[in-house]
Amino acid sequence: MKSYLKMDFYRLLTSKYFGIGILGVVGVYGLSLMQLKSQDVYLLNYYIKFYSTYMLLLIFGAVAYSNAMMEDLEYKNYYLQIQKGSFRKYIWSKVITAFISAVIVMVLGTSIFCLMAHFKMPLLSPDNDMLEYLADGDYLSQLITPETIFWYLIADAAMTGLMAGIFSVFAMWLSLFVKNQMFTVMVPIVGFYFFVNYFTRIFGENDYFKLNVIYISNGKIFEKSFSCFCYALFVAVAIAAITGKLIYSKMQNDIWGDRNVGSK
Repeated sequence: MKSYLKMDFYRLLTSKYFGIGILGVVGVYGLSLMQLKSQDVYLLNYYIKFYSTYMLLLIFGAVAYSNAMMEDLEYKNYYLQIQKGSFRKYIWSKVITAFISAVIVMVLGTSIFCLMAHFKMPLLSPDNDMLEYLADGDYLSQLITPETIFWYLIADAAMTGLMAGIFSVFAMWLSLFVKNQMFTVMVPIVGFYFFVNYFTRIFGENDYFKLNVIYISNGKIFEKSFSCFCYALFVAVAIAAITGKLIYSKMQNDIWGDRNVGSK
């Protein structure tokens, strides 16, 4: 697995989509800065979650590696990658890289924007009248201080990255059916709409099943911050693992048909 992960992360870091994803995140924040009135970066980060531009963040977070499997099928690259290795490890390495890439893109993009925006406005203004109200319902509230606000923004970006990671793996699976890069770009928008609207109809007003609550730090499901983070991580890994199994089954059928490839 280690050699596969090294290969996939090298491919990720040298891919144009990795750079596009990071610059896209910076660009979305920059666009929001021009459209939304905010006295500091903290408020801007809060406001953006309630506008359609938030889905653009998910798109750029998910785009970095979601097409890797489709490209391997198109150019038959998988033959060389599994010839002297393991089919199972090949698949799961792709899934893990796609998932983690979304978190990396969100964190790096947000970090760059914060460093750039700091020259124009403070990360956290002492005159922010909404600070006490917003921090009260935020499970990362202990980081909302002038000294640690940068780490709050990074932690919050990582949470968004976890949700983007879910959509990245989901897009990787769908790309095996609809081999179109533009289609995979739309997956975060469709997926976000589906989870927010249809899950609410199925499970009612139960926050435990709402991605828009789980992965927004203002959505405090549990009293303890650590519990909120662990639950968000568990849900993301569980969904990614289930989708990864679907990817494995689809690739298994496409490459070897009904033959047993468990030992490959």
